[in-house]
Amino acid sequence: MNTHILISCVTIFFCRILDVSLGTIRTVLTVKEKTVLAAVIGFMEVFIWYLVVKDALTGDTPALLTAISYAGGYATGTYVGGRLANALVGGQVTMEVVTSSRNPDALAYLRSFGYGLTVLNVEAGRDGVPKYLILSTIDKKQVHIFRENINRVDPKAMIMIQSTLSRVGGYDRAKILSAEDYHKAYQMYLARRKKSVFGLQKYLVAEFEKQFKITKTDTFKLMAAMRDDRLAEEKSKRAAQLTAKAVQNKEK
Repeated sequence: MNTHILISCVTIFFCRILDVSLGTIRTVLTVKEKTVLAAVIGFMEVFIWYLVVKDALTGDTPALLTAISYAGGYATGTYVGGRLANALVGGQVTMEVVTSSRNPDALAYLRSFGYGLTVLNVEAGRDGVPKYLILSTIDKKQVHIFRENINRVDPKAMIMIQSTLSRVGGYDRAKILSAEDYHKAYQMYLARRKKSVFGLQKYLVAEFEKQFKITKTDTFKLMAAMRDDRLAEEKSKRAAQLTAKAVQNKEK
């Protein structure tokens, strides 16, 4: 194989990867109704095809080598484009979870991470146990964390994932943290609050951005959730103290 044929085959292969990847991203953007950006990428896609691939295909390269380079580039471009679209193109998914039982503590646990949940009562199935149907729209990059949190509270839950074209209204949540990160952030919040409430927001914005890579807006939302958790803990402690005191008075 001479140098000219090799260069032609490599050109076809890599240019097909590039234009097919752009085509995959363009399709995803079109579905997401981001038409302006999709149009720009479509122009680049066809431009590459017309100037590079078209000339390479009409050259004097043997047909078999041209076909292999073309098909290989197309297949690789499909794979690369899919991975790039998942990484670069943001989007939301709707999580539908059918729990194995009705457990209010599991709902409280999930909401403590900032999830907005719509909960419906589901009649008993074959096992005769009433269940919950939980609906939540989240960023698709947070799906694995959501599934981990579900598995912690209900390993037998059935989880269904559906792509969401758009969402209007609803609960605007902060970036979802893993259980470990949320616990760490909550301890930082409590420790700083014990020192002083003044400067709490300024301190935590800087620290949360550094450690958890979240924005100022998300920090404020997380702090609101943490404040609710703190109030719930204090209420639970007071209730326990009152119960213990009532038991002591009864014994006397």
